[in-house]
Amino acid sequence: MLEILAGFGKANSSGSARGALPEECTAFLNNELESFRQTGEETIKRMDKAHKEFQEEMRGQLAEYFQAIAGLVQESKSPSKKPQQAPSPFEASMGLGPRTFSSLAELAEITYTPLWASKEALLGGSGAVKFVGNGRKKDGISHKMISKTDQTVENCASTGYQNLGKVWATLITQESYLAGLLTLDYSLRRSQSAYPLVAFYTDSLPEWCLNAIQARDIATRRVEYIRPSSGRSYREDPRFVDTWTKLAVFSLTEYKRVVLLDSDMLVLRNMDELMDLDLDEPDVAARGGKSSRRVYAAGHACVCNPFKKNHYPADWVPENCAFTKQHKNPDKAQVSGGSCELSPLGNINSGLIVINPSEEIFAQIVAYMEEHASRMLFPDQSVLSELFQGRWVALPYIYNALKTLRNPETHQKIWRKDRIKNVHYILAPKPWNELDDHGNWTGTDESHKWWIDANRERLEVERRANIADGF
Repeated sequence: MLEILAGFGKANSSGSARGALPEECTAFLNNELESFRQTGEETIKRMDKAHKEFQEEMRGQLAEYFQAIAGLVQESKSPSKKPQQAPSPFEASMGLGPRTFSSLAELAEITYTPLWASKEALLGGSGAVKFVGNGRKKDGISHKMISKTDQTVENCASTGYQNLGKVWATLITQESYLAGLLTLDYSLRRSQSAYPLVAFYTDSLPEWCLNAIQARDIATRRVEYIRPSSGRSYREDPRFVDTWTKLAVFSLTEYKRVVLLDSDMLVLRNMDELMDLDLDEPDVAARGGKSSRRVYAAGHACVCNPFKKNHYPADWVPENCAFTKQHKNPDKAQVSGGSCELSPLGNINSGLIVINPSEEIFAQIVAYMEEHASRMLFPDQSVLSELFQGRWVALPYIYNALKTLRNPETHQKIWRKDRIKNVHYILAPKPWNELDDHGNWTGTDESHKWWIDANRERLEVERRANIADGF
């Protein structure tokens, strides 16, 4: 073909008719054009066929989709056919009614595949997130701010729980509260909370305790131990030595909202609404003044001193107790904590605190603690009550139902078992201290029995989930 065209060029240069092509060249070009035309038609046919097949496939998928939607709509209009199991002792004692799952085995699958793990768009990966700090315990008080750079994230995607922005938190510093923490976590999951529990621990916690916590997919976060450089010895209440460290949660600004829970609590009903409770923004709370009246939320302390402890303040008497003032209207006590100044003493119980973390607020807390710790009988509670007097939100007792409130000599008049969301086992003994070597309960307090039943249910669920470390 090239030779033909070359010859054509020579012919043109010698004076042959302009534009005339040799017959062989014309035939070749016509053949090429026909080949291109046929190839194009075949390509168009294949594309058209593929397009029709795609349309048919999409029609089929859409038909299946709409059929599934119609089925769900119809199912939602019909009574549930899922079998229900009789209430467990724990559920029955609390009037919670029958389960909506068919067996403890199913509950095991639900509970120890974390409820929030399915929300991978938020979590960015695995529901089992473990935070481990890289600092070292220091003598005396640590003023170090806790920040994202103070921790490493193991066995999870980089986003992890931090994407949720809101967490439950509890502090554990010693093995004696391990059973309480594990059952607290179980009760939160049992209440179908949408938010995870993070266990904040110090270097004083034995490694085997940390392993037991992490084996249950409970997130862990190391914090520095906090203690004032000078203060009381707390010989009368040694448990208070560690409670200064609870104040560290105010510095955890990687979270937008933290609800701090004591490990000796049992959640009976969902209380996720606390995650959306209106509080001051951190910058407003830090400035103070008249514009800041909602730094944190907590329940009142009971200052009745029913056990007549000699080292308690002389003004801790029933007439100064906020709960005494609610006896006239028990129904209102279920939904309102009243004013934070309902008691002239204005004391909180720090078993449950709703917090918007702030480095500035934490700095104010540390400074106040250093200045006044030597006279404070109730470490973290005293700091928060005094420093933010009149600037906190009083929650109804149902969120921090001190077990002593149900006693006739204190506040039985407002106690409503069917309204309580969270029981707090203050003072000694704790329910788990009343278990003998065979796991039999030796106590008599009915409220302790609620914890015992929940703990037994937890152990059975864990057994079915192949968690058998005995804790």
